[in-house]
Order: sequence, then C-alpha cells, then structure tokens
Amino acid sequence: MRIRARVLVTGTLVTPATQVERLKMSPSNLPNTGYGPGIFDVEGWIGHNGSLPGYESLVIHLPESEATLVVLLNTDTDYQGSEPSLLFVEAITRVVTPQHIHTLPAQPAGRRTGWWAGRRSGCSARQLGDQ
Repeated sequence: MRIRARVLVTGTLVTPATQVERLKMSPSNLPNTGYGPGIFDVEGWIGHNGSLPGYESLVIHLPESEATLVVLLNTDTDYQGSEPSLLFVEAITRVVTPQHIHTLPAQPAGRRTGWWAGRRSGCSARQLGDQ
C-alpha cells in the first residue's frame, strides 16, 4: 500500500497525459481540498480511501515532503460521528506535518449505499429503492 500511494500520486503506471488529467482536481466546498478521477487532495495529501464491511483504509502521499501515510483499520464503526480512519490520519498529520493537516468534517460510516447498506441496517432491498 505504501508503494501504491506513491505510484498513484506520481503516475508511474499511467501515461503522462493520463496523469495530468487525473490530477486536475475539481474544487470542493471544503477549503484546500479537491477531487479528481479516483484521487483526492486534502491539504496537499493526495490519495484515496476505501471501506468494506469491518475495514477502512486511507492511502495518501504528500509530494512536497515525499511522505507516505497508510492507515488500515479493522473497524468501520463510527467514533463520535466520524470515520475512524479520518480521525487517525488527522491525529498523525498534526504531528508529522503540522503545516499540512489532513482534516475533513465528520463523515459517518452510515454513508454506505447499495447492497451492504441494506444488510447493515436490516432493511430489505425493496426498502432501499434505487440504492
């Protein structure tokens, strides 16, 4: 995952033209953040996160200092209304890169949609509608 983070940000496995397109970040409504095709930038940390039932991951790279951070957790249970991986990353970056703190507003794990949302909440597929 550490190697993947650097490769994702540097574009080692794609053409230079593709990498330019990937790094064209659309602005978000949050300061110092943007999102491109399958990649985001939060305070200079570039990468992506993911979650599956019971697991969370966040793989990011800070090109400015060539720092890579990988957080893998075997939980998807919210802590005080936020994803645990985001809380870990914020705490770590406050120490290791205080000029680039990876921080986002609380995003509860309840954000899941689709098949797992229904399984998790006990809803039937019919109750989920288009999800």
